[in-house]
Amino acid sequence: MKFRIQNRIYLFFIFLSFFLLSLIAFTTPEKITTSEEGCTIGVVSGRATPDGRPLLWKVRDNSDMPNNNLVYNSSCAYKFIAVVNNGDSVVWMGVNEKGLAIVNSTAYDLPGTNSGFSNGSLMYYALGYLSSVEQFENLLERTNQTGRKTRANFALIDASGAAAIFETAGTQFKKFDANDLTQSPDGFVIRTNFAFSGGGTTGTDRYKRTVELISSLKKDNALSYESIIKNHFRDFSNELSVPVELPYKNRWYNSKPFGYINSNFSVCRKISLSASVFHGVKSNEPPALTTMWTSLGNPSSTVALPYWVVGETPELTRGELISPMYKTSEAIKSYLYDDAVNKSYFDSYKLVDESGYGITGEIKRFEESILRTTDNELNNIRERHHSINRLLRIENELCASGYRFLQEIKSTLNNLISLEVLNEKSWETIRDISFEDDNIIQLVSAGRNGMIDDPVINGGDVAVGMPGNDDYLIGENHTLGENDDDHGRFYLRKMLWKNIHGLPSAGEKIYLRIFNSNDLNSALYYGNSGLYEITSSSKQKFNPEILEVIKLRPKETTPEIAGSEYLQFSLSDNFPNPFNPSTVINYSLPVDSDVRLEVFNLIGESVTVLENTFKNSGSYSVSFNASGYSSGIYYYRLTAGTYTAIKKMLLIK
Repeated sequence: MKFRIQNRIYLFFIFLSFFLLSLIAFTTPEKITTSEEGCTIGVVSGRATPDGRPLLWKVRDNSDMPNNNLVYNSSCAYKFIAVVNNGDSVVWMGVNEKGLAIVNSTAYDLPGTNSGFSNGSLMYYALGYLSSVEQFENLLERTNQTGRKTRANFALIDASGAAAIFETAGTQFKKFDANDLTQSPDGFVIRTNFAFSGGGTTGTDRYKRTVELISSLKKDNALSYESIIKNHFRDFSNELSVPVELPYKNRWYNSKPFGYINSNFSVCRKISLSASVFHGVKSNEPPALTTMWTSLGNPSSTVALPYWVVGETPELTRGELISPMYKTSEAIKSYLYDDAVNKSYFDSYKLVDESGYGITGEIKRFEESILRTTDNELNNIRERHHSINRLLRIENELCASGYRFLQEIKSTLNNLISLEVLNEKSWETIRDISFEDDNIIQLVSAGRNGMIDDPVINGGDVAVGMPGNDDYLIGENHTLGENDDDHGRFYLRKMLWKNIHGLPSAGEKIYLRIFNSNDLNSALYYGNSGLYEITSSSKQKFNPEILEVIKLRPKETTPEIAGSEYLQFSLSDNFPNPFNPSTVINYSLPVDSDVRLEVFNLIGESVTVLENTFKNSGSYSVSFNASGYSSGIYYYRLTAGTYTAIKKMLLIK
């Protein structure tokens, strides 16, 4: 009798499992994407990483599914967090509480069927009901019989250390195991938009570049989640899979803007919407410590932040129309892709200019602090110094910090000055003077008096030769040839991230100076009408004119961005609550406001003021340390303009 009952229970669960399979496959809608759909994915065995933990990542590309959100799902057998399109339930990358993480890339060369799981619904089911790579393989075996709409490469890791990519067609699949020395001698597997079993070529430029980069990191024993974020997420290359140096001091083609890069061949493209790298766990560690580092938005215009399956994702990562994190990233991206004609081209000088300033440097410096903070917290949890529950507070605090940082970047861009200078005449066409490749070119402002002063000369020392008196150098020294176009014209772009005194305006006069680095007495002034020796009495008359000085503005915005602000005045419940001794209070401002955040005891006496200052619009987090207070009920009140809200919290010691 016991055997029959167990068999009936077993059959019931088999029936229930296939019922859920069919329910999800046929009730979860998935949009049909354009041929511009892309994605670059990879998986790494723990034997190839410095810390012995597996890695999984994806840079998501799509031209018609914007507004990516990061959400928490607790409605299935296993809780999970995942990147989804706003308003959709299908998944594009995520991890569940058992440590199973999954991503995909579309494979156009694989045949699908007209029924069963689609790419996104298969990943939804995997996160909600599976706990291992082995179970995913079993699922593919079963659904080979019924068919799937899948045409994709699926990459997965789990808490046991398994790491593999499955090239998955409608009724068949092929597994590529990163732990198999025969299949993957270097311990990693990469895919873009083709399958080895399909024979296609879509995305091979990104594939070659990614394999080269990951191989280099592996050789240097630096194949980590940090290096994927820093080096891979924001990698730019050309159609030959050769990396492009920033800033790009040339024209992609003669007809294209100076300094702009065509992103179509890069890992980070205009249609890149988000990216995630999953830092797995060792087999003896809690699966919940699997970390999903996610960049909501184009990786070049946002930051990577850590998330875990420990509770609702931060409010900043989700929204009814568009999440604040994604929205801000899109606004920053619009400054980069600001050419209405060359839409896939971005302005490399805004990422990194010739002086080393730019978006990329600021993002990397910020991320470095986030990476170190997260490493310390995870090490404390692994050593049992902290509870896993602490991760939810860390997640919210770091997300709020990241959002404030992106708002600052956006504000900086809004005040950025771009200086452009073009001299129409070629050096080679000026008189009979010969020039050499190591000759130095300087762009110099004539200073407050408008007079050109002789350069500082000190026995031919190349360290001198700087502008004299009140003249000042604009940008860096250049060498002959590096900024010449095909017609021999000198072109200079300069992003003025810092305030520069006496900045010329459009139409004002500046001058170029060229000299032999070994003989500063050879310095010559160059103007639109000719070339003159330093001693020429005519040197004041022929200075080139500044082509353009512009204050940058974003090129375009989406209807959601242009509409009403997502953020409203709000005061969130503190977390944790009850608490001992610290808790975090979050609040949001849709407009710039005077802010006062005050804590009161049970009888209404003020015990401390946490904020009393002017704040720009955005979301903020404030810590309240109550180590000096007695247990009991406390209230906190936010006053911002005409808005007032009060919340209750409980301190238990």
